[in-house]
Amino acid sequence: MQSKADWFAGASRSDRPGTGSVDRMSVSRGWGILRVLAAVLASSTAAQATPYLWQLNAWGNDIHIFNLDDFRLVRRLDVGRNPHGIAVPKDQRMIYVSLERYRQPHGELLWINPASLDIERRMQTCEEPQNIAVTPDGKWLYVPCKNGEYWVVDTGSGTTVKKNQHGWSTAQRESIERRAPHVSVAIG
Repeated sequence: MQSKADWFAGASRSDRPGTGSVDRMSVSRGWGILRVLAAVLASSTAAQATPYLWQLNAWGNDIHIFNLDDFRLVRRLDVGRNPHGIAVPKDQRMIYVSLERYRQPHGELLWINPASLDIERRMQTCEEPQNIAVTPDGKWLYVPCKNGEYWVVDTGSGTTVKKNQHGWSTAQRESIERRAPHVSVAIG
């Protein structure tokens, strides 16, 4: 059986041999892999020794959760239209997912318990929330929106505490990412 590191190194090539149900899975470099890897770390807590990979289906309505020890699909979690962003605080007690809900007036944020895989809370957000970020302590969630705003959400109360205009153009974001390839900027 190939190691996890070998599997990730060749994940973007479907000709790489693997085992289990995801041996032909194509994981894109860039945004997709960053979202997936963040979730891998999230669901591997001390009480839960098995690491999981969470794959968002951005044009569908579900998340596929894979066991990385044997590459087996553990669960398909139906969450709603267009899961787009995923964020996990350092304590890994909650996983946050944005639902873009493409061409709808509002998106959603989800609070998902990584141990039970239950959706514990839903919150209506701005139009088409993008790739989200959470502070390491898990207190604040940052949500960039299609309309140029970003929302700051208190994860404890599930309320929006601030809405700001980010004012970054796509060209500015691309310029930042060219100069610092390890940094990704979601602008909505």
